[in-house]
Amino acid sequence: MFEGTRKRVRLFCDRQHYPRSVRVFAFLEVFCFYFSFAALAVLALDLILAALTGFAPGRVCRALLSVSLTAAVGYLTNWIAIEMLFRPYKPVRWLWIWPQGLIPRNQKRIGEKAGEAIRSELLDPDKIADRLCGCVSEALDSEELRRQAAEQIMEYLRKKAKEAISEQIDRISESPRGFWNRMTSPVSRVVSGLRGSAADIAGWALDSPKMVEWIDRQFIPSIKPSVEEFVREHAPETLAKIDFAALIAEEIDKFDPREFHELVNSVAAENLGAIQVLGFFLGGLIGMLMLLLP
Repeated sequence: MFEGTRKRVRLFCDRQHYPRSVRVFAFLEVFCFYFSFAALAVLALDLILAALTGFAPGRVCRALLSVSLTAAVGYLTNWIAIEMLFRPYKPVRWLWIWPQGLIPRNQKRIGEKAGEAIRSELLDPDKIADRLCGCVSEALDSEELRRQAAEQIMEYLRKKAKEAISEQIDRISESPRGFWNRMTSPVSRVVSGLRGSAADIAGWALDSPKMVEWIDRQFIPSIKPSVEEFVREHAPETLAKIDFAALIAEEIDKFDPREFHELVNSVAAENLGAIQVLGFFLGGLIGMLMLLLP
């Protein structure tokens, strides 16, 4: 019960991370919270004294108590309604009227509906393909990324060249038996030496700054239209195969209700505080209007 109030106090004291409006509503929410429970405590004390001693407060005190109670009811009803969205986090059997919070109790259904809505309304495959094309185009226009891509392509070519040279050397080293073995033994020793130097040969053949510059300046820009066309053509089909609705529903279902409650409080603290404070002042206003009734 008092956990949220303590967080509001910390929020009010944190001038560095929260604007003034958020801190003002946090202060008002804490004030209304304690004022409401104090009003209920005064009412309980008044009833006890009236029952035991016949004590009756004066007209002014009764009017102030009446306005305080209506304000407290206005605040507490909104506070309880917001709390009932999340609490209790887990089912409590003996609370047969409200065994679990609305969101935790329907978390799976909320995830399914949210997944379906996001898939049908927000995840347009064509729009996502356009955004991917934009990201690809931006990446290919970046000199740093092109340089990294050129170096990776060169590394890949060196690896493949080494494998190809080693394969060709192995084919050459396959010599006939008997007389030809003696005749080709010098060649075999040369071939064995070449096999150990396959990596150096591949590096020598491809280790050229001009080659890297050509890949960076000419090859990658030349394939940019083809890459964008490929993404635009195949991205919608690929995205259609991904069941985003089930994925979103699964992730929401795994979300801890307590963490979700804290997330909502951190994002909408000002709005939630305004709802409760508004209930407090509306309740107090209604109480004052009731005093004017004959």
